[in-house]
Amino acid sequence: MSFEIENFFPIYDLLHNQIKSLSNYDESLTASEVVEIINKIKRLDKVGRDMIYVFIRIHSLRNSNSKLLDIPYQGVKLNEKIDNNDIVIDAKFDLRNFPPFLLRMLDRFSTLHLQRINEDLNKK
Repeated sequence: MSFEIENFFPIYDLLHNQIKSLSNYDESLTASEVVEIINKIKRLDKVGRDMIYVFIRIHSLRNSNSKLLDIPYQGVKLNEKIDNNDIVIDAKFDLRNFPPFLLRMLDRFSTLHLQRINEDLNKK
């Protein structure tokens, strides 16, 4: 049995189905909507930011001719290092290069993750 990352991320499928049910799922976002998404992503913790990259990676593997080691959507590699035998790549993206569907998924995930962070803080 082979492991394929793009087939092993249930939250991607859940949010994909939620976004697909929207009537405007593939319409372009306004500049202010994109800025709002960027601001949400900036407020995420490390786990949330890592998950954002997984969403970008899986979306590119499922919806374009992207290869596993490519940095999708014209992203730029900033740094590469080995950490606990894992290759860690820091990349920078311009969200204007993302398809609207992916942006809506990232927005939804960011909103949910920030809610969870706030709930965890309120429990303390």
